[in-house]
Amino acid sequence: MNTGMEPRCRVAVVTDSAAGLDPSVTERWAEDGGFARISLPLMIDSQIYTNNDDPGVQERLVVATAEGRRMTTSRPSPGAFASVYEALAADGYEHIVSIHLCGELSGTVASARGSARQAPVPVRVVDSRSAAMGQGFAVAAALDAARAGGGPDEVERAAIEGAQSARLI
Repeated sequence: MNTGMEPRCRVAVVTDSAAGLDPSVTERWAEDGGFARISLPLMIDSQIYTNNDDPGVQERLVVATAEGRRMTTSRPSPGAFASVYEALAADGYEHIVSIHLCGELSGTVASARGSARQAPVPVRVVDSRSAAMGQGFAVAAALDAARAGGGPDEVERAAIEGAQSARLI
């Protein structure tokens, strides 16, 4: 954590919609600054939806579930990550810790890592090795550390410890 002797480092936190966090919470975090959430594209049959917070998409999801239609998610494009990383850097964040859905379940981590190499600021990509609130706990812990003045090491460590504290069955 920041001891007050060195200038505060601005670290932002990024995650994806698999984190199981309520959209109203993530919207408030984003409004407060230093946080962004990227939607995982949702596919219902052959139709792709990229904003799964849209109430119309939520309604389609409920109907598709009731009808037993085929639904899958896909990893966000590297361009989606690049846009978020660039916007946070433009807002003055010096480092980004990007926490994502388990790499064994999705290509999201790989997509984030690809974009991180081209980002205008250093980006540390954390594979939460989890999903849903297991991932959400990692995100909340990282954001708390960042807002308390932690540097990238502390924020990354908080994310890893937060993810390890949860168990999915």
